[in-house]
Amino acid sequence: MIISVCQIYIEPGVSFPFTHVFQAFVGSLLTTHTGPQEAFELKFGGGYDLIFNLSAKHSLRTPEIMGPTVFKRWKTVEYTIFLPGTQDGGHTREALRKALLELFSSISHVLQSLGMSCERISTQAESLADDILRDRTMANT
Repeated sequence: MIISVCQIYIEPGVSFPFTHVFQAFVGSLLTTHTGPQEAFELKFGGGYDLIFNLSAKHSLRTPEIMGPTVFKRWKTVEYTIFLPGTQDGGHTREALRKALLELFSSISHVLQSLGMSCERISTQAESLADDILRDRTMANT
């Protein structure tokens, strides 16, 4: 199973400055460190990939998780994680760090509900967030 992270922003002017490098990094981390997958395969079938769509809404105060949406044709299971967002340009380092921690917590929650876990995300969320924010190829800050 491949786990991917994508960004889809539906509310005008509300987004995060995370790059495609960030998406690839987190997706690879999740693909490598998530297990066991048996419960996921029993629920959805073999050969399905998991996609986390990151989005944001200005009106939210806590994250909102939508899904799963199952696409049999493409053999994907997708969840959308809406995080509390601010208008473009209002991203402080601390606000982005909080968004990353909320994203990691939401991903961990979904994985647990599917009978899986990613210990690295769960135990190293703070250091991962700091590493991402230090790397200008992952966040345009």
